[in-house]
Amino acid sequence: MRLLFTLSFYLLLTSLTQAELKWESKTVKKESKLSDKVLELVFKATNSSNKKLVVKSAKPSCDCMTVASKFPVELEPGEALEVKVNYDTEGKVGLNRGRVTVDADEKKETLLVEVTIPTAVTLTPRFLIWKKGERAEKLVTIKVHPDWQGSIDKAQVKSEKDAKEVAVSMTQEKDATLVKISPAQDLAKKRTWVIISGKDENGKTKEYRVYLIFN
Repeated sequence: MRLLFTLSFYLLLTSLTQAELKWESKTVKKESKLSDKVLELVFKATNSSNKKLVVKSAKPSCDCMTVASKFPVELEPGEALEVKVNYDTEGKVGLNRGRVTVDADEKKETLLVEVTIPTAVTLTPRFLIWKKGERAEKLVTIKVHPDWQGSIDKAQVKSEKDAKEVAVSMTQEKDATLVKISPAQDLAKKRTWVIISGKDENGKTKEYRVYLIFN
């Protein structure tokens, strides 16, 4: 019984004196703006013990992230720490996740990054399928992010030959652009696509494809 008490007291004393980081949150979530190329995320912690703590490193899980904070860092009791992470949003859309592993006095902790990146142009649907014998008109809806400075200018089927069999027209509605695709009623089984073109925010030509499958 005395041995058990001594062991319990030792473990309690160790837990009280062990250097430890207390994080405000181990998960940081952020939504980027359309114009953001790099997004900064900050993890905040405090040395919650009564002894000095050494944070040796912070390493990201992928090349899309870089750690801006410098390591190693020595923290006195009660001293605060910031781990600043830069997330490269180029070429990414939707919800993206990553990890940062922090090594503090041989204890490794995992921090989670969640970045939501908006889409400049959304086409719905990207595939149109007609059943055998069905040749009704179908619609593609194009929505652009309100902060996007580009344009949607034209919609056309991929070739002049296809244009004789599939009519394509584009109309501007209040909150979206509609592309109407009208195949000839006697159109045989066919695979083709519609090219929707415009300019990005830098004036560079951008093209998007909608695939058509006629069974």
